[in-house]
Amino acid sequence: MKKFLLVALFFLLSGCGNNTGETKLTTDDVIKAFQKAGLPIGRIEVYSEETDPEHLLGRPGHYIGKCAWEDTRYRAKTPEEQAIQDVFFKSQGVSGLTGGFIEAFESQDELQSREKLLRTAYENNPLVFQYIFVHKNIILRIDQEITPQQAEEYKSVLNNI
Repeated sequence: MKKFLLVALFFLLSGCGNNTGETKLTTDDVIKAFQKAGLPIGRIEVYSEETDPEHLLGRPGHYIGKCAWEDTRYRAKTPEEQAIQDVFFKSQGVSGLTGGFIEAFESQDELQSREKLLRTAYENNPLVFQYIFVHKNIILRIDQEITPQQAEEYKSVLNNI
């Protein structure tokens, strides 16, 4: 009888928790998938709570991971141009990389809230546009300079992770 109770307790506890069976992705998982697929990934900026330009990383209700990456098809032509871009964009509090952002979330509620906020912001300001793709716990934001066909390449890789 004790053996039965122990086995029953084991199965009961192993089924407990908030495990949906879906593995949460990290920003690193997504970047590695892009690289493995041969997408033109250049420089990568991984943000911390201190360096996130939006000051949302790690804050309650917001993303738990964020990075920016460069699509090398849109790299500055010379190191001098890149230095000027870097100084300008850093003074504006944003990444100077043309490519996009990857944001990872702990919960679907937080992800959906952020997605709604981004889509509303872009609808209200058509001069500022990003492609927005969502997969599992990730929001992928791609800069408007990237062509629709190129954005679809990133989306396709993301959806197959």
